[in-house]
Amino acid sequence: KAASAAVEEDVEFKKPPLAAMLNTFDFESVAREVMEPQAWGYYSSGGDDEITLRDNHMAFQRITMRPRILVNVRDIDMTTSFLGAPASLPLYFTATALAKLAHKDGEVAIVRAAKKAGL
Repeated sequence: KAASAAVEEDVEFKKPPLAAMLNTFDFESVAREVMEPQAWGYYSSGGDDEITLRDNHMAFQRITMRPRILVNVRDIDMTTSFLGAPASLPLYFTATALAKLAHKDGEVAIVRAAKKAGL
């Protein structure tokens, strides 16, 4: 009787195009694949009993969009301001500590990307 060996092939993960990323969960699934396990463990967890982490997930799930059909969305203005500083999109970034787990330039990379996007 011949034994058959299962051949496991390492398949390299290919990031989807940015346009295919529709929500924060899409970004999380890509991060899980591309980050080192220790880094992903740090970023995907919360402190102590993770109550705030669960509350944040539930809060994002409560946000819904009201779709509008046949509305011209070519020229949408998302500009706003935070404490009097203009921003091209209503996003806020803060130092997260250990950002170098995600990128070699750490918080500097976050600031550069935000500045480039006008945030």
